[in-house]
Amino acid sequence: LGLSKAVLFDIIMPDPASPTEDQILAATVDAMGNVIISGHIVYQNNRNHLVQPYPELLKAAAEFGVTNVNNDPDGLLRTHIPFRQTVQQNVMSLPLAAINFITGGQAKIISSEDRLVLSLNRRKIPLSEKNEIFIHFPETPLERYEYIDVFSGKISPELFKDKIVVLGVAASGASDFYSIPSFPGSRVISGAEYNAWAL
Repeated sequence: LGLSKAVLFDIIMPDPASPTEDQILAATVDAMGNVIISGHIVYQNNRNHLVQPYPELLKAAAEFGVTNVNNDPDGLLRTHIPFRQTVQQNVMSLPLAAINFITGGQAKIISSEDRLVLSLNRRKIPLSEKNEIFIHFPETPLERYEYIDVFSGKISPELFKDKIVVLGVAASGASDFYSIPSFPGSRVISGAEYNAWAL
């Protein structure tokens, strides 16, 4: 995955587990230099609190972004919020953090008249009143590969050269799944696939 343009690590690892394995992962992320690590914002005691990866992993990452999503009242996920506010700061979403890394820090949120605008290089994308961007979810599936096939060498590393890779969990027992609009009703996608479409 080191040949890719960016790797969105859509797995939150807030607590150290095995000191040796934690060090190996952090050292690998540092050596790759293209990994965007994820965290989450939780609401406790009437405030938003930022849950970050364990310190060595956070320090090794190229960028950091949060994975929070907001479903519509009918339970479907249609939008993306590119940044969120905590007690201390504004935090980019995981996809926006990836764009910020790829563009060399060009992603910015600016005020324009009565609403916020996402500025990407020369493009200006107005956000909704809730600071959202609507996502178009094509029916065409994304390219998807299993961990074991990638790490065992069955998939050539050249396949990922200059690509953006979202690394996440899509196992049936995982809880990271969302319902999205799909004609004539809805379909379910993983959080990793959501982040890919949001990106």
